[in-house]
Amino acid sequence: MDHSHSSDSVVCSRCTANNSLKNKFCGQCGAPLDIASGQVAAYLDANLKGRIDEVLKERFREQSVVETELAARVAERISSWAKLFGVYVGIPLLAAGAYLAWIGFDVNNSLTQLHQKLNEIKKSSDELANLVSATKQRADNLAKPADELERKIAESSALLAQVPTLVTSVTQLSDRIARTGANQLLELRNKGQAVGIDASHFEGPLQVAKLKTAGVSFTFLKASEGKSLRDPQFMANCRSAHDAGLACGGYHVLHSGDPESQARTFIDLLKEAPVDLPPAVTFEPGAAGRSPTLRDLKIFASAVERGYGCTPIVYGGTFLKSVATTADSDLARYPLWLAQYSTAPSVIAPWRNWTFWQFTDRLSINGLPGLDFNTFNGSTADLKEFVSKVCASSKR
Repeated sequence: MDHSHSSDSVVCSRCTANNSLKNKFCGQCGAPLDIASGQVAAYLDANLKGRIDEVLKERFREQSVVETELAARVAERISSWAKLFGVYVGIPLLAAGAYLAWIGFDVNNSLTQLHQKLNEIKKSSDELANLVSATKQRADNLAKPADELERKIAESSALLAQVPTLVTSVTQLSDRIARTGANQLLELRNKGQAVGIDASHFEGPLQVAKLKTAGVSFTFLKASEGKSLRDPQFMANCRSAHDAGLACGGYHVLHSGDPESQARTFIDLLKEAPVDLPPAVTFEPGAAGRSPTLRDLKIFASAVERGYGCTPIVYGGTFLKSVATTADSDLARYPLWLAQYSTAPSVIAPWRNWTFWQFTDRLSINGLPGLDFNTFNGSTADLKEFVSKVCASSKR
């Protein structure tokens, strides 16, 4: 092959082929044709291979021939790679590093800061992931109560939808009871039985004229409740009824605990009022644990009988029926005021008969507000005889 060249050509430093000055790379081997790369390559050819051989000979002097040949081949490969790396990678990197250093850019420090920032970002990412996980868990936990609340709302809505129907039913039932009560009142009056009412301060002042027109002949008025409560309307209503010729009696709402103290409060009021009927005590369930017991009832009744001189009347209905039995025969000596809203009373144990019967509540008649109506098991004359019998030793 002809290796001669002219002044308008350039010789490749690697393969010594002639190339045009316009070419940047050798047409034969592809090596760069610029002068700098040629000088670097020449320098490397002149020095690098020899230096590597010296080092290898010093360090691997006792190795076998095979190892020496292998090292030589490796050195040759390194020489070829170093030429290219020095020109295309090493020099640009050195130049870039020198430029960055010249403009004040601290590469090592910047890399360290970048690493720190990456660590901070990773830490923030982990914290965000934990927060998302915790939020999801809270959302899942809230979902259960929310579902339960939604179910309750649906149930409540269904119940509310029934309210108009229930109101209608209650109204119809109230009307039916009122008609029944009015019919019973008329029937009782036609039989000649004494008819009366019971009331408290909730009904306000008694309209005695209207009561008399309705055929009422007696009244039971709330006098006291518990240990110390006194009905503010009792005295005025009792006087009003007594002055109008209506027999008046007082009743006490029994609470649990200290029945003797309750009896004293009740007796003190009765002694001040113009009462005509025997005292009465109601035995009904109370709120907040104030429901009386049969023992409370018996002690109270005995204390009133001793202190007032009249055998008290016991008022009760469903609650009294649920606790009293035939074994409580000592209660039967007290007249029974039965609370039972039906067309015919059914006596509860241990009593064999009723003396007063509350047959309806909230009956409006003759322009009167809703009142509880009662009847005595006998005529007005029988009522007077009854009073004189049970209050023969009255201490009023």
